[in-house]
Amino acid sequence: MSFIAFVSYHSNKSNISRLQEVSFTIDYNPYETDVATNSLRYFIAEFLGKIIKEHEQNKSLYHFLEKELKQLQNREDKMFIHFNFLVALLNELGLQPHLEDEDPYFDLVEGTSVKLKPKHNDYCDQELFMFFKNSIKSELAPNKRLRVALLNTILRYYSIQLNVDLENLKSKKVFEAVFS
Repeated sequence: MSFIAFVSYHSNKSNISRLQEVSFTIDYNPYETDVATNSLRYFIAEFLGKIIKEHEQNKSLYHFLEKELKQLQNREDKMFIHFNFLVALLNELGLQPHLEDEDPYFDLVEGTSVKLKPKHNDYCDQELFMFFKNSIKSELAPNKRLRVALLNTILRYYSIQLNVDLENLKSKKVFEAVFS
């Protein structure tokens, strides 16, 4: 999760490009000893590696990620930055859920709040849905149990909407231990 500039050469004889120059574009210490920052970087890197499958250039997504990752580097309080990142990325990817305040449940499959409990298991109950709505508004869960449940719900929502497996992110266990 570094900001680099590089020059590469592509050979028509091979699918492998050769790097000529690589340099950091932003002062960054890759050996930073801040455990919170490093665990966030690993978590975000693994998460993005699972969800981004594009091979084409996507300037909008690049600029979004650049802005968000610079904020990670510069923020002192890192306790909730991953929630802010995951929620902001929903907008960037066009996956922003449709939420109504009067609805008691959130259907993760449909991406919308509903009045009746869905017949499948991929939904938020009333308590968790309240914190999910609040996380969309940048107001976050007050205790560890709800934060872990909220993170799992947001990751499940991404998993369903993008059809990827985010249930077993290796960095998530380390991340949860650091931020518990």
